[in-house]
Amino acid sequence: MSEKLIVVSNRIPTGAAPSGGLVVALHDALAEHQGIWIGAHPDRDDDTGVPLIEVGTDPYTRLGFRISDEEYETYYLGFANSVLWPICHRRGDLVELSRESEEGYHAVNARLARQIADLAGPDDLIWVHDYHFFPLALELRRLGVSARIGFFLHIPFPALGDLGALSERADMPGWLAAYDLVGLQTRADVARCLELFRATEGAEMLLNGKIKLRERTVAVRSFPIGIDVEGFAAAAREPLAPGTLGADMAGDILIGGGR
Repeated sequence: MSEKLIVVSNRIPTGAAPSGGLVVALHDALAEHQGIWIGAHPDRDDDTGVPLIEVGTDPYTRLGFRISDEEYETYYLGFANSVLWPICHRRGDLVELSRESEEGYHAVNARLARQIADLAGPDDLIWVHDYHFFPLALELRRLGVSARIGFFLHIPFPALGDLGALSERADMPGWLAAYDLVGLQTRADVARCLELFRATEGAEMLLNGKIKLRERTVAVRSFPIGIDVEGFAAAAREPLAPGTLGADMAGDILIGGGR
């Protein structure tokens, strides 16, 4: 069986032109490989038990998973963005933890794991993105998925002290140890992640730099994300670029940045 690259994120591109940081970062990698991108379907529906829905095939297959209106409130607005996001950004004062939001978060991850397990082969590479899916690899391992699974966090890794805001059910070390590779943006993020494992009972720091916990071995590395420098430079060298830019940018220009 040929190897597939399976990318999982909360957001999934629905149009042909890539936009947004995550979409642009992954577009080329998926286009160049036998890629499948799985993300939340843009239309919410209470019938969440349906199989993954195809939302596009060019230049790679895009599949959407359904979430209900209630899960949008609990999994997405609730636990992901009102608990995990503030913790990762050292804003414990903004945390709004509830049993309902935590249960919704785990329910969505467990259901998505079952859907991915149906299409993932042992030789595939599963690449999970961001805080919406911290426990996804653990759920996949429980289902017997043996494929390589990587994780990349697009926001800061939480400090050890801030993780105390989570409930006992939130097993961050166990979640991360289920991955083969955890990618973070900076060396400072890696240091905070290693601090978490050093404080975890049973975790073993191996000589090769990996961490062993509960019979799983994970590597933690920093991978600063950036733009396609060569692609931008080539576009700037196009013969029509100076004239086109001059016409488009004539007069006063106001530049704004989000986030």
